[in-house]
Amino acid sequence: MKRLILLLAALLTVSFSAHAENKVILSAMKDELARTMDTLKLENEAGPYYVSYILTDGYSLRITADSGAITVNSENRNRRLRIDLRVGNYTLDNSNFVSLSGIAGAASNLSGTMIPLDDDYLVLRRQIWQVTDRAYKSALDTLTKKKAALLNTVQAESLPDFSKGEPISSLQPENSFLVQRQALSQLVEQLCRAFLGQRNVQKSKVDLTVQIGNSYYVNSEGATVIEPSSATQLMVSAGTQADDGMPLSNFRIFTAARPEGLPEKAKLDAELKAMISELLAARAAPVAGEYSGPVLFESQAAGELFSQGFGNLIGAKKPPVSDSPQLSATLIRSENPFLNKIGMKVAANFLSLKAIPSRKDYGQSTLLGSYKIDEEGTPGRDVSLIENGILKSLLTTRTPVKGIAQSNGHARGGTAVPSVLQLSSTNKKTYQQLRQELVNAAREEGLEYGYLVRGITPVSEAMSDSDSLESVLISQQSPPDSTQFRLTRPFCVYRVYPDGREEMVRGIEFGNISANALRNVVATSDEDIAYAFPVSGSNLLSGVSGLIMLLGSSGGMSPGGYATVITPSLLMNEIELKKSRGQYPKLPIVSYPER
Repeated sequence: MKRLILLLAALLTVSFSAHAENKVILSAMKDELARTMDTLKLENEAGPYYVSYILTDGYSLRITADSGAITVNSENRNRRLRIDLRVGNYTLDNSNFVSLSGIAGAASNLSGTMIPLDDDYLVLRRQIWQVTDRAYKSALDTLTKKKAALLNTVQAESLPDFSKGEPISSLQPENSFLVQRQALSQLVEQLCRAFLGQRNVQKSKVDLTVQIGNSYYVNSEGATVIEPSSATQLMVSAGTQADDGMPLSNFRIFTAARPEGLPEKAKLDAELKAMISELLAARAAPVAGEYSGPVLFESQAAGELFSQGFGNLIGAKKPPVSDSPQLSATLIRSENPFLNKIGMKVAANFLSLKAIPSRKDYGQSTLLGSYKIDEEGTPGRDVSLIENGILKSLLTTRTPVKGIAQSNGHARGGTAVPSVLQLSSTNKKTYQQLRQELVNAAREEGLEYGYLVRGITPVSEAMSDSDSLESVLISQQSPPDSTQFRLTRPFCVYRVYPDGREEMVRGIEFGNISANALRNVVATSDEDIAYAFPVSGSNLLSGVSGLIMLLGSSGGMSPGGYATVITPSLLMNEIELKKSRGQYPKLPIVSYPER
C-alpha cells in the first residue's frame, strides 16, 4: 500500500509539473504575440498581419551498437522555437519567395531557434522577442525583393499567398519523457551480439532512436494548440562482400510510437536470424543483368515505393517566386506533375488512396504520423486522394494551389506532406495467385522469369556516412524531371520462374520510375502492411529543388516527422532494372578475427 501511495504521489507531481510548464510556455507565447501584433512596426512600414509561434519541447535518445558493442548511448532534451511572421496581406506577403543569395542563410534556419529549458516566463519572453524582431526585419526585406521580382515576371495564374484560419483550441495531454534507458541499452547490446561469430559479416549495426515531443502553438488568429508526438525506430543493418568484392547489405526496421511498443525479443531474434541468412545467401547469388518487365514489390519494398516516390507526389506545393532565372528554371522542372491532373487517371482503376491523419492504430500497429492539428493550426482532415484510379485531391496547407483554395490540414515541416496513407484495392490476390500473375505477365512479354523485390535500402542508410558499406550501394543520380523518381538499390531480390522456383540475385538497381507507374499495377496482395518512414528522409531525394521548394513555402519550417502507409504488395509492369556498375573495394586481406 505504501508503494502504491508513493507511486500515485509521483504521478500527481509529474502531472502538476507538466500543467505548470504548459501555463508558463503558453502564457509567454501568447503575451509576446499580443505585444507583437500591437506594437511591432517600423516607421513608414506596415506591421505583421499574421504571426504564429511553435515551441517544440523535445526529448531524444539514441543507442547505437557497431559490430558487436555499443558506441553511442546519449540522450538530449531541447526546445526549439519556429516563427511564421508575414507582412503584407493574405493575397501578397513575404512567403513563397526564394532568392539565390538567401538560400544558405535560410537553410541554416530550417530547424528553428534553440530556447532555454527553464520555465522562466521573462526569459522565454525575451527569447521570443529577439526571434520575432529578426523575423520582422527579414520579412520586410523579402517582401520588397518579391514585389520587385513580380514586376519582371508574368504569372500564369494569380493565387493568394495564404488562406485564413479558424481560432481553434486543442489542448491534448502532453507526452511523458520517461523511458527505460537501461533496459533499452541491454536490448541493443543483446541484438548486436547476434552477429558475433558470423565470419562473413564484415559490419553490423543496431541503431535505436526514440523521439518524444510536445508542441505548443499559438497564432494571431486566436489558435492555441498542444500537440504531442512520439516515434521509436529500431534499425538493424549488416554488410558483407561477395567474392568479387561487391558490397552487400541487408536491413530490418521496426517502429512504434514508444519503445514499449517494439516487438518482443523472441521476434526480433527471429528476424535477425532471417536477415543474416538472406545476407549470406546473397554472397553466393549470381549477378543480375538488364531487365525491363513486371516486378512484384513485396511488403517493405512496397512501403519504400511510397516513402521515396509516390508519397512525394500527393502533396500540393505552390512554386515560389524567384528573382533568379536559374532558380526559376529549377522550380519549373521540379513542379509536381499531379498538380495538373486532378480529375484525371493516375492509377489502375481498382486502386484508391486516402489520407487518414486521425487514425492512430491499424491492427497491432501504432501508426506513426497520426495527429490531430497540423503545424498551421488546422485540423488534420481525412482526404480521398485517388478514387478508382482517378486523382480527386492533394494534400494541402494554408498556401492555396491551383484548384484547391483551402487547407486540409497537412502542413508539417513547412510544406504539405503525408501523414497516414491507406492504399486499397479491389483486385486482391492471394500470395500464390500474385506470384502466378507475375509469371504470367513475364511470359506475355517473352521473358524467362519475373522479378520479386522484398527489400529496398532505406533512404537514411543510403545517405549515411561515407565509410559505411551501405553508402557504396547507392549511385544517387537525380531523374531528369519531376515526372520520374529514383529508388535506392534493392537488397533482397529474386527471379521467379514458371515452375515456382525462386533464385536470389545481386548487383541490380532501378532505372527511373514514372510518376504514372501506379497506372501499371496489375494486381495487389490480399494482405496489407503498415510501413512507417521519416518524411524528411523522403525529401532528401529531391535534392536542391526540394530544398528550394521548402525555403519558399512558409516562414515556419521543421523536420516533417514520420508518415505511415498501409499498403498491399504491388505487382507492376514496365519496371526497368539495370546492372550495377562501378568499382568495388578489395576484400579484407586477413580473415575474420575469432579469438
